[in-house]
Amino acid sequence: FLYANMAGKDDYQDFKVALNDLKLNSKPLINFLTILAEEKMHNAPQIVRAIEERIIETKGEHVLPTLYVLDSIVKNLRSSVYVQLFETKLPVLFSNAFHKVDERTRSSMFKLRQTWPPFFTNLSLYNLDTRTHDIDPA
Repeated sequence: FLYANMAGKDDYQDFKVALNDLKLNSKPLINFLTILAEEKMHNAPQIVRAIEERIIETKGEHVLPTLYVLDSIVKNLRSSVYVQLFETKLPVLFSNAFHKVDERTRSSMFKLRQTWPPFFTNLSLYNLDTRTHDIDPA
């Protein structure tokens, strides 16, 4: 009974712990996190919050793998719930991540962003581009 009442909190903690294990671009771990996000879709806001917090709190070298998790969830689950939740904060998250990383990682982030037009609105991507252009005009 007690566990049932805390399911949302536990899902958030479980996802956050798994996400914190993601230190480099590990396809198996990214796939695992994507499956976990699918299984816990009823707690999508908590899953999205865990990813947002990871991007904001982590060091530069761990940002790109976390963005790959976001990308994998959006592209593989094709859930409007996840897309809408990520989209509201995408420009801020992406620019926050962009601030922390080196030129090589920025190039990888740019390539990733180029794949997003089918998933996110033009307005959201425009805002993302404007924010990153302010950081790095290149």
